[in-house]
Amino acid sequence: MGKRSGRSKMVNESVIRLDDGVYARQYKSGNTALWLHFTYRGARCKEPLKGLNPANKTHVNQAKYRIGAIRDAIGLGRFNYRDYFPDSKRAALFDGGVSYRTVREIGAAWLLDMQRSKPHSTYRAYEYPTQKVIFPAIGDKSIKDVSAEDIREIFRGLDIGLKTASNYALPLRAIFNRALADEDIEKNPLEKVNFRDLISDNKRQSEHKIDPMNADEIAAFLRACQANRPEWFAYFTTAIYTGLRTSELFGLEWRDIADDSLTVSRAEVYSQTKRPKSESGARVVDLAPVVVSALKAQRLETLLAGRVFWNPNTKSTITYKVAQCAFDYIAGKAGIRRRQAYQTRHTFASNMLSLGENPLYVAAQMGHKDTTVLFKNYAKWISAEKYRRVSTFGESAIVP
Repeated sequence: MGKRSGRSKMVNESVIRLDDGVYARQYKSGNTALWLHFTYRGARCKEPLKGLNPANKTHVNQAKYRIGAIRDAIGLGRFNYRDYFPDSKRAALFDGGVSYRTVREIGAAWLLDMQRSKPHSTYRAYEYPTQKVIFPAIGDKSIKDVSAEDIREIFRGLDIGLKTASNYALPLRAIFNRALADEDIEKNPLEKVNFRDLISDNKRQSEHKIDPMNADEIAAFLRACQANRPEWFAYFTTAIYTGLRTSELFGLEWRDIADDSLTVSRAEVYSQTKRPKSESGARVVDLAPVVVSALKAQRLETLLAGRVFWNPNTKSTITYKVAQCAFDYIAGKAGIRRRQAYQTRHTFASNMLSLGENPLYVAAQMGHKDTTVLFKNYAKWISAEKYRRVSTFGESAIVP
């Protein structure tokens, strides 16, 4: 009889989700209570909050705060079950014995280390996939219970290319390597995952590709810019005729500008200023007359700001999104194909090489340590005619 009445009681109870991890439960008696649902050490946990009424908005907000605090403590590895639920029978399960950390616990600790030790841009590149992709999918699973198939399932559900998938896999690999080093697991499930098998063929073919503007498109684009968005003319002229990276354009200051050259000594990524990645990245770039002219006009607009380029609407730092929106609008007015704004860098390289410029010089202007990347990415723009043999070395050698 006891078992049947127990089942009857559950049938007559109703549970309503109020927020992520916060539930209202109404019992057969008509009484109601707030409950918290969360995962700890790989176990699903449900705990009531005594004295809190689901009908009371203040009480519901208190429950939301409590579940947030619990998850933060779990993520930082500081959660003590008995501190939060001293009367819970489940607390005794976590007082001793073997326990296994969750992916979220290990990942949160790893992210804190990365925040302290890595540049802000690198940390951001790790943080996004960890917080937005990895944690929602497997964050609450015990690290020992995550299988290779769990990981495959994550990437099957993402509409991304192979390069992005590789970037997302970096923090995932680091989390499992840490678990391996700490002896939470004996094998890394990532060893069994081939990410190329999980990305559609269309996505692999649509990876970021070099798609520069030709001379006619450059002319049309800059005319449209001058006519429709003159406040962006100096920015895009400099971008096209110097090949600077977007972050280098954002970080450029007037003290870096000379009569016919500029010095790249910093970059701005996610509103954080950083040094160039390498010695070759810190460089002097020659300026074409069209850039010198455009910068002279720009000086009147932004000299007092210190930075050469800023968001003309907000008078603040330019963001990638704002620059892309400006590029798209101008390209539309020019009647040319829209591209990533970063294609201005590829436009510089491909046009320089097409005109027969020395690849060593182009590589140095772009901040490459040698021509390896240049030939890999831009070989098809190197004109065979302009580079045919002109040397007579060996033709006057003495033949024995």
